Amino acid sequence: MLKEFRAAFREELKVGICITAHIESEFFVHDLASPSKEPCHPYTGEMQSVFDLRVVNLQQREVQLLRVDKCFYPHGGADTRCDCALLTEQLFLVEFKKPELEHANDGKQRHASASDCLPQLAASLKDFYDRGVIPRGALIVAHACVGYTHPTPYNGADYRKLKASFDARTADIPVRIKLVVDNKLVIS
Repeated sequence: MLKEFRAAFREELKVGICITAHIESEFFVHDLASPSKEPCHPYTGEMQSVFDLRVVNLQQREVQLLRVDKCFYPHGGADTRCDCALLTEQLFLVEFKKPELEHANDGKQRHASASDCLPQLAASLKDFYDRGVIPRGALIVAHACVGYTHPTPYNGADYRKLKASFDARTADIPVRIKLVVDNKLVIS
């Protein structure tokens, strides 16, 4: 799919560094909050925020980080794209959400709603399919990063409701979709 992304976003790739390769055994992806005009970025070392995506790549396979928001779509609206994607032989679409306040009055960590990620994930999936980047029947993983590192898996009843909502948004796209709510992605 990398060749297809390069062809579909040829003009955008002339302007910014939208695709980078990573082989680290562990790295993180951070998305800066609006109004920042900078796309998400990778880093290594200690996790800086529970809202960052931890990528575990123990076999040190090449992973392409595709900066979707603010790079492939430099001026897109809120429902037009996810924040980034990771590509191996598998495509992982990633949308980050943070609550407006990170801590509740009792000092406990707040989490954003995973359902807030669905419009951008679905819009990106549809656009990439329509551009011919994603082939018919492909398995795509849509990753909602909202600060949850546990419980894994996401609560059963909440997950079924979330999945049903996402399936309704993507019913017209002929691909197989796995929805994940977690801030950890393991590359196998």
